[in-house]
Amino acid sequence: MSNPPTSFQTRYLSLAAAVGRDTLVMSPNPERPPVRSGFGGQPHPGSPPVWPRHPRTDEPLTFLLQIDFAETWAATDRRVSTLPTAGLLQLFMRNPTEMAGGGFDGADQAETAVRWYPADALPTDALPTDDSAAPAGPSIRDERIAIDLEWEPVVTYADLVESGSFSEQECVEWLYAHAAHQLQGTPTPVQYDPRIGIPSEPTNEATRLTRWRRAWFPEPETPNEDWELLLQLDRDPRVGLDLPGVLYLMVRTADLSSGDLSQVWTDLQVD
Repeated sequence: MSNPPTSFQTRYLSLAAAVGRDTLVMSPNPERPPVRSGFGGQPHPGSPPVWPRHPRTDEPLTFLLQIDFAETWAATDRRVSTLPTAGLLQLFMRNPTEMAGGGFDGADQAETAVRWYPADALPTDALPTDDSAAPAGPSIRDERIAIDLEWEPVVTYADLVESGSFSEQECVEWLYAHAAHQLQGTPTPVQYDPRIGIPSEPTNEATRLTRWRRAWFPEPETPNEDWELLLQLDRDPRVGLDLPGVLYLMVRTADLSSGDLSQVWTDLQVD
């Protein structure tokens, strides 16, 4: 008599223990009181000085989240992370609910806006620990939900496939059901490595390069090794993040090492 197959969870945990990469996983925690880092709510007073707007439609972008790194490291050990020890990162995006079925892959960096305040350039207003300030623009939710950051062994879709322990259907179902919020680490691509297609020197003109143009003017489909993952966000109804896929924020490794998160490359891959 053959042994019954082990559950997906049992096999997944075994694989994670064997090949999982320690990754800062972001999880919403509605049970914790509002803090500076969180999904939704409003940015703290004084930031951004001018609310980001879409350059073609002039519509205000939607506030997704902010991360205060000093607060993050007060609750989580750094280990091998090269993220800044302090500073405030804010992310805005065209209303995700209006993007159902569509993504962008470097074709239009105007779809998102990142605001980075290094430790020595934080707004003069004291960082609030709640959302008492009057709303300044649209957000994915009215009240901020705290972010828990924990180091967890994370595996990728490629890890599942290469292990030989999972059927093709299991791998695909995991990819579509896996809510992947993380800082740094190895991205979980939905379609391709998000480092592919990043120009060596991104400029306003270079960001106009699209994948359909590359279909007509093929370029080598090789990852730009000068860049790495800064932040990965997945759709998550718990916080009102209604993305049509997975959003990747990429940063130059050299910029990350110097504590500069002001220049990022965004890629939304639809699943």
